[in-house]
Amino acid sequence: GFTTFHTGTSGSERLRIDSSGRLLIGTTTSPTGGDAHSQNASLLIRGRIANSLDSGRINLQRGSAASNNSSIGTITFTDSSNNAYSRISVEADGAPGSNDYPGRLVFSTTADGASSPTTRLTISNDGTATFTGTVTSSGVVTNNGQVKTFLSSGDGGLFIYDSTNLNNPTTIINKDGTATFDQRVTSGSTSNRGQFLGT
Repeated sequence: GFTTFHTGTSGSERLRIDSSGRLLIGTTTSPTGGDAHSQNASLLIRGRIANSLDSGRINLQRGSAASNNSSIGTITFTDSSNNAYSRISVEADGAPGSNDYPGRLVFSTTADGASSPTTRLTISNDGTATFTGTVTSSGVVTNNGQVKTFLSSGDGGLFIYDSTNLNNPTTIINKDGTATFDQRVTSGSTSNRGQFLGT
């Protein structure tokens, strides 16, 4: 069986609790097929107000006006005792104004032996991504401002590009320490164009 809630003069159905306890909003159909993990979610939202065929939407709204560094919204992942393992939050990243709402996105995880999440990745209002700790992705390691590249076999290197030309790197640092520069490089009394072997 299921339970439905209706509102308005026409008695339109607004939400439904199905026989498995799922809360369905924007649909009367329980999920079947596709991703098995998402089928077990307790909440399903389909579409948006006035258009059930559009994208599903969730709005986390702050209860008062924001100022610089105000918390805007948070999603925290906890166990049955409400212990936090990870958190995603949005904060004001500057003073808001008329048609001016700077925000930053903060990803936090709880370390082994800790009891609360620590910030690991912050994406600022200008798009700058700041990592804390060590991050490994596709052979790239960043650690508190240091950048390292590695491969278990074959060639590895660091490529730096100008944002206006992503096809040709301006700097290439090879795994043996040699570097190729698009512009003239000077170190001490040595000036070369192309490969530079200085230390």
